[in-house]
Amino acid sequence: MKKVLFAFIVVLSLLPLFYAGAENYPYRSDVLWVTVPNHADWLYKTGEKASVEVQFYKYGIQQDGVTVSYELGGDMMPADAKGNVVLKHGKAVIAMGTMKEPGFRDCRMFVTLDGKTYRHHVKVGFSPEKIQPYTQM
Repeated sequence: MKKVLFAFIVVLSLLPLFYAGAENYPYRSDVLWVTVPNHADWLYKTGEKASVEVQFYKYGIQQDGVTVSYELGGDMMPADAKGNVVLKHGKAVIAMGTMKEPGFRDCRMFVTLDGKTYRHHVKVGFSPEKIQPYTQM
């Protein structure tokens, strides 16, 4: 009986350790990126120009005059274009360009504030329903 009671006490004392590791919410950051494309569904036809409006908040306050650096490239590919935009009235627009063939274009954004770099990225699709498999069977 003492062994069962001892095992029960040990299990009860270890339960808070398991609970402490469980987290119901994702990591909370002090910053918030808001990116809004000029198409509501993030999808474009090939040849159509895409752009994304960017907003950056720190502690819930929209940042003004902050420089956002960005890189543009195909999905999972190195950047083929780089640039900077400055947030005016807390907003800026990044022209993502277009694609001649179906696929996805990635915009990777970076802001450095108080010595810390914050990153974000968005993808837009160009005629994704027409994407063909690369490997032929």
